[in-house]
Amino acid sequence: MCPHRSFSIKTFLLTALTGCVLAACVSKPAVQLRWDAQAHSVYHFASENFPQEMDIDVGAMLANPALLQAKINELKSLPLDPHSFPIQLKMEPEAHGQASVLAKNRRVDYPGQASDEGEQRRREMQEATIGLVQLNTIIDQYGVNQNHFIKPLQNNLVNMMFRVPDYPVTVGEHWQIPVVLSSLNTPFLADRAHRDNKVWIKSISNDPVAGRVAEIVYLLQEKISGKRQHFTTEPATPFEVSATYFAVGEYQIEGHKWLSYVGRLDTTVESFRTVSLIALAPVDASNRDPK
Repeated sequence: MCPHRSFSIKTFLLTALTGCVLAACVSKPAVQLRWDAQAHSVYHFASENFPQEMDIDVGAMLANPALLQAKINELKSLPLDPHSFPIQLKMEPEAHGQASVLAKNRRVDYPGQASDEGEQRRREMQEATIGLVQLNTIIDQYGVNQNHFIKPLQNNLVNMMFRVPDYPVTVGEHWQIPVVLSSLNTPFLADRAHRDNKVWIKSISNDPVAGRVAEIVYLLQEKISGKRQHFTTEPATPFEVSATYFAVGEYQIEGHKWLSYVGRLDTTVESFRTVSLIALAPVDASNRDPK
């Protein structure tokens, strides 16, 4: 064989392989997610009842991209008004590259009259609790909670909204967040359990004003079943516990902040069910609420 031909074949193969690798790197660049500990960020924040019915099947959504996209569209199209969110959340610089996270009830300017007596009572309660602290902790640039004594439910909330990997990630690469949605007391013994915990960047778009924006999807699920027995003189009876968390956030990569974040937390303990909205929206500097 001609030596030049052998060299050409080897060069072609090496170039082709290298080209594939480079193409993959170009199509899926690694992105470092983090929070700017030196920034003063202010958000309208809601942690309240979810506003409408919405069916979520985490297993089906993970298996069916079309269904996942439909549910993402449904979640992002919720008719939410951030100016009616009852809490203001501030992130302020702290020492050692950390940031404080402080959330307080705020005054809400409602667009109209209350629709019924129940709505009127909720508004009066909101007015009476202006300034009440709902969350107070410190995080590092990757959202790791620095307060070891915070309640588990609040720790979950911090991790849901702010925990990001401490390494660069690519579009479609999954990571987990340290969240436990369910817990059992001693009378409950689990026979079967299933858990999904997947967070990933679904896409990156370029906005003419915000720059690169990463759409981040959260899909968490816990299912537990078994037997419960409060007293040894009683027969054991079956129980089921389930929880799901589905959220979509628009993260400004260069700005290191949320442009929007909407989540749905659904927990069921036998016949008791709660469905909560968890949402963040940045407050414009020209329209910030008074302190």
